Amino acid sequence: MTPPTTVHDAAAEGAAALPLRTNRPFRAYWVGEAVTLAGSSVHGVALPVIAVLELGASPGQVSLLAAAATVPAFVLALPAGVAGDRYPKKKIMIGTDLAAAAVVSVVPVCWAVGVLSVPVLYSVALLLGALTVLHQAGSIAIVPEIVDRAHMHPANARIAGTFSLADTAGTYGGTLVMGLLGAGRAMWLDSLSYLFSAWCASRIRPSAAGRAAAAPARMGAAIREGSAT
Repeated sequence: MTPPTTVHDAAAEGAAALPLRTNRPFRAYWVGEAVTLAGSSVHGVALPVIAVLELGASPGQVSLLAAAATVPAFVLALPAGVAGDRYPKKKIMIGTDLAAAAVVSVVPVCWAVGVLSVPVLYSVALLLGALTVLHQAGSIAIVPEIVDRAHMHPANARIAGTFSLADTAGTYGGTLVMGLLGAGRAMWLDSLSYLFSAWCASRIRPSAAGRAAAAPARMGAAIREGSAT
């Protein structure tokens, strides 16, 4: 016997077939991802500024800081892709946003108590890079669960255009915010952007079919298969 359909399930199943202008799950996804991308651009500017101006970091240390933010993309790309395919995408997005908000807040807290150091910035950059890779894997994989196939092309175009604008605006806006409020307060705003993104992700209602994640037992095999292709 087919289990009864709940109100949330019925809404989720119908959401993907809606046009983009009336698709609330897509709007929540769209806004939340744009905000978190702008926030990521802010800490991308703030961390090197804090390292140089507040901690007197050398050029070599600043280069290592930049590397720490990018290394996870090379190391975790395949595992994150498998996780995004096999585990609930919404939970991945919310979890990584909340974790990133906590990680970002480490910088102003350590600064306030006088224990901020370059190694702390390395750790923050590395963790944020890893969380970003995992978050993006979930956020990319969830789009077909909230957008009908007929609307995928305009949805992808809107996502690409908005995210490009958010990335640029975040970089320039982050510089402006640091100039007006200081790098420490800018990091608090960055943390708030992740919390807002997590709230937006909580508003997403994926389709019932999309929520049926594949069994995670063969993740290692999937990673090996991806490496071989």
